[in-house]
Amino acid sequence: MRRRGLVLRVLILALGMPLGALAQEAPPGYPGQSNLVPLGMPTPTTAFERLAPGGPAREPGSLAWAQAGPYIQPNWTNFALRSFSSRDYVATTYYFYWHDLTDPDRRGRLQGRFHIPPDPADYSFLLPETHQREFADMLAAGLDFVLPVYWGEPGHPGRTTSQTAPHYWSTEGIPAMVEALDRNRAQGAPPLQIGMFYDTTILANADLTTAAGKEYFYVNVRDFYSRIPPGYWAAIDNKPIVWLYDTAWISAFDQSSIDYLSDRFAQDFGGLRLFVVRESQWQESRGPAPATPVKSDGLYAWGAAPFGFNTSPELTIAEVGPGFKNTQYCTGGPEKNCFDTDREGGAYYEGQLQQALKSGRHILAAETWNEFSEGSDIQETVETGRQYINLTRRYVDEFKGFNQRQRIAMTPRVLLVMRTRTYRAKAFLQAAERAGVNVTVATEREQPLSGLTAGATIALDFGHEQRARALLRRGVPGGRGRGCRRRHDHPRGAARRNIAPAAQPRRSRQGGALQGCHAPGSGRGRGRPVACVLGVRHG
Repeated sequence: MRRRGLVLRVLILALGMPLGALAQEAPPGYPGQSNLVPLGMPTPTTAFERLAPGGPAREPGSLAWAQAGPYIQPNWTNFALRSFSSRDYVATTYYFYWHDLTDPDRRGRLQGRFHIPPDPADYSFLLPETHQREFADMLAAGLDFVLPVYWGEPGHPGRTTSQTAPHYWSTEGIPAMVEALDRNRAQGAPPLQIGMFYDTTILANADLTTAAGKEYFYVNVRDFYSRIPPGYWAAIDNKPIVWLYDTAWISAFDQSSIDYLSDRFAQDFGGLRLFVVRESQWQESRGPAPATPVKSDGLYAWGAAPFGFNTSPELTIAEVGPGFKNTQYCTGGPEKNCFDTDREGGAYYEGQLQQALKSGRHILAAETWNEFSEGSDIQETVETGRQYINLTRRYVDEFKGFNQRQRIAMTPRVLLVMRTRTYRAKAFLQAAERAGVNVTVATEREQPLSGLTAGATIALDFGHEQRARALLRRGVPGGRGRGCRRRHDHPRGAARRNIAPAAQPRRSRQGGALQGCHAPGSGRGRGRPVACVLGVRHG
């Protein structure tokens, strides 16, 4: 939650490795700042400075510690993304991947104080198996993308805890996540995309209006995304997602700070700009000049777990949380940011999910997946089982379906028609299902998939044309597609076939099919159209 950094970082140290494993230790009494680095890793320039949130502006100094990964220009040039649309309804969660419970001592310090996963001895940011299980459960919860919390590389001037020495979880956990995604894809699992939860408490009171401060702000984004294949990036409207935490550790910022992220990202990543979601503290600039509005693609308010659903009309994210408890180690009550918000057996969370359904917002964010130390976890645990995964799935499905029904009358829809053998029809529909696209079979009379006959005409109704074409490009079996010929795809030709009158598409302005029809060729009938976009109609 907001201002959680002070007590959280102290806790992480208490649960960490013995001090003998550390390369450097700052003097005691530096609240909220560990200044500890694993052996062999760069020592932060702030190692012996007493920093505090809201302190004076501090220049970040040399950025020599910042090392980009392989997925960046000029060595990498394929930045094709699997993108959501800003018109879609999607769900996400915050993933605190800093845990390593394979050590019995560390595991023992959690038991009895916090929820623990059902397999703690195999729960580590270093293990692809851990991420593979959690990602599979996120999909089971109906989530579309995940936001791993990112604390930057070793050596940056913000917080660098060493609770997992000699490993540095923030960077070393990323390859394991990528391998988990590779494994799930190889097994045919639906895709789960990765966005960046930028934990801005690492910014060490930087002034983000200066050239040095802006570049420091940016390199953390660069170094995160350059470690992940672009095909796994979470993007909206073809813009990778950067989700900013609050501004407590930032001395100054304005609109140019946000704009700089996208400007620099485009230079390094094939012209792509960013989809920036900011926390509510970013609404107005900070600094010596009068405050001015700051804008970005989205706005949320952290704190649903302890405080409930926030109905403020300026927010665009439906933030929900199951409850909150940090009083195992935090004392002093709310004045010291110590809270104990009861879960009420799931009713507290369910009430917020019900509010999210009616909010009209397009993105639902669950706060959090596994922040055990704050009692806001919804992942499977020994104490709660899969209760919160199941609750999330139930309401996420309704969130997507409810909002789809609300806009169905005004949404352009795309009609696809297939003329093919039964097995191809089934394969196409299965590909649509894997891609997360809801499709219906609309023949002259409603016909279940199992009852399709060879040569049946199938109308597939998508949310919008771009997604339909994307599915055609990647989902139809048989190789690369070819353009449909006019004699096959003209709407009048479709009208003579067995499509119900209500499903007739409008004739396109070009007098034929829209561009982008694909007809894979394999076996008999090579080159003949298998699926075509016939036209756009309004439902």
